[in-house]
Amino acid sequence: MGYEAPRVSVIVPCYNVQAYIGECLSSLMGQSFADFEVVCVDDGCTDDTMRVAREVVQGDDRFVFVSRANGGLSAARNTGIDAARGEYLLFLDSDDYYVPTALERLMARVSEAGVDEDGVPLEYVDFTAESFYESSALRKSNEEEYGTRSNIEGVMTGQALFARYQGMRQYICSACFHMLHRGLFERSGIRFREGIIHEDELFSPMIIAFARRAAFLNEPLYMRRMREGSIMTVERGLRNVSSFFALTQELHAWAHEHASEFEPAYADALAQRIYELRSIMAADVRSIPEGDIAAFARGLSAADRMDFQMYAVQPAAWDAEVRNSHSYRLGHALLAPVRLLKRK
Repeated sequence: MGYEAPRVSVIVPCYNVQAYIGECLSSLMGQSFADFEVVCVDDGCTDDTMRVAREVVQGDDRFVFVSRANGGLSAARNTGIDAARGEYLLFLDSDDYYVPTALERLMARVSEAGVDEDGVPLEYVDFTAESFYESSALRKSNEEEYGTRSNIEGVMTGQALFARYQGMRQYICSACFHMLHRGLFERSGIRFREGIIHEDELFSPMIIAFARRAAFLNEPLYMRRMREGSIMTVERGLRNVSSFFALTQELHAWAHEHASEFEPAYADALAQRIYELRSIMAADVRSIPEGDIAAFARGLSAADRMDFQMYAVQPAAWDAEVRNSHSYRLGHALLAPVRLLKRK
């Protein structure tokens, strides 16, 4: 008798989160949908994270532990993808957790969609989250709001869904908010880019393009913790700039390679997204000492250095010039009462 794979694999990368891993894994043990496995990837932890994790799930053979040398979030997720056996894959950060009905609601959406005339199931399901904060200061400095996203009804291609998101200004790149069919990884060969942060900004726009059937479930199934010291809350700097440059270069090159496969609306939406990411990069450049930016640029190839100047350094310089102009300062002062009224 052959072994039957679980319907869902949840990949949980773990690195020095001993204070949070218990709550994360307990939320999985308490799921109302039981046909799943959890791949806990020890990314070279140096604290008691894995001891706590094993104690919490002791006796539950749905939890599998895989160890690797420390390589960062992308590498840990890729290790989890290779180890996972489920039909659908999910990514859960080890300091976050699911609501008790998360897997049940996602699989109900899959069942509701059924298969099309070619036998293709729902391959991509987006869902949403609720953020909670460890301090009031974090809420003020890093507030995230997911509850205002509008519904997108029906089933469509992943490219069409991405275009809808961009058109409605509600695209969220987090890989933790996608449930992905195994076939997407097999057909595309896409994995997380290792060695950078903000890797979801590269992974998510690409993987969605391969989904033949995709849908949005506008329900907060994911509890997202905002805490001191995480990638999302530390002060931005050169690491952010270098990662945004690497991912936008790769995303741009990938877009050119696959352009003939794109629906026109997706191609337009992807171009818009790349522009937005490069604008974020240019904004970060303004806050970094010129000497650090120049040193980073010197380490690039000649072609990449030209692109870095064009997409990051020059836009930052132009923006600074505009902001320092007399007409901009005058207009900013005249509009200050209007902005204050809108905030109130």
